[in-house]
Amino acid sequence: EILATCRTHVYRDGKSHDILFPPQPELAARVTGQLVRAGRSVAIVRGRRYVGPEELTVMRQIAIDSLPSTRRAILTVLWKHSNASMELDALAQKIPDVSPSTVKRELENMIALKVIATEAVKGKGIGKGRPKTVYRLSPEFASFIRNVGGISS
Repeated sequence: EILATCRTHVYRDGKSHDILFPPQPELAARVTGQLVRAGRSVAIVRGRRYVGPEELTVMRQIAIDSLPSTRRAILTVLWKHSNASMELDALAQKIPDVSPSTVKRELENMIALKVIATEAVKGKGIGKGRPKTVYRLSPEFASFIRNVGGISS
């Protein structure tokens, strides 16, 4: 589910950069089949008849390595900080090789894919500042990541 969703292209207008229509992730069964074939191949090369824990580790790594790099970086940061939401600036600072505008656009894409959830929070102090948007993994997607043992850089 993680790989099928996160490698889905989000189509945008060339001028306005608005999302043209809701993205449609590929079927998880297709991606799962590809990973299973890779796991079986690794097992055969290792002289095993069945996919075991070591092959599952390889399959997991293939899936993580196949994620688009900016989305993978965002997932990694949000997973490491999964007990808190993050503002755009704080998140972008943790991904130094990517411009804040690219991080923002990918966050918008990942929101459209239902990978990330947002919340508006008010500034600190009495009546200070306008609400700021904070980002976190959606509960459903956080559950997917938890089920595969997390995600690391």
